[in-house]
Amino acid sequence: MTEEKMVQIFKSLSDSNRLKILNYLGKGELCACELLEYLDISQSTLSYHMKNLIETDLILVRQVGKWSYYRINKEVFYGFKDYVKGLKYSNIMRKEC
Repeated sequence: MTEEKMVQIFKSLSDSNRLKILNYLGKGELCACELLEYLDISQSTLSYHMKNLIETDLILVRQVGKWSYYRINKEVFYGFKDYVKGLKYSNIMRKEC
């Protein structure tokens, strides 16, 4: 995963509403109407957050008629986990500059 992609993901994850959405989607695929039942936000606010999560590839969307069903993109999350795991902490822990 590129550094630019990681920056986008970190920015996307920095919003509490998007973290809540991801938490609910972690339990399985949901439609927007179900997410609205769990969240204290408007339809337009949900659409804004979903657009962001889709653009960063954190979630996938499936259309069935007029309904949109969302699920976590596990492949991207695995890549994100591997990236974070691979960070080299030894440079952070240096005693001198």
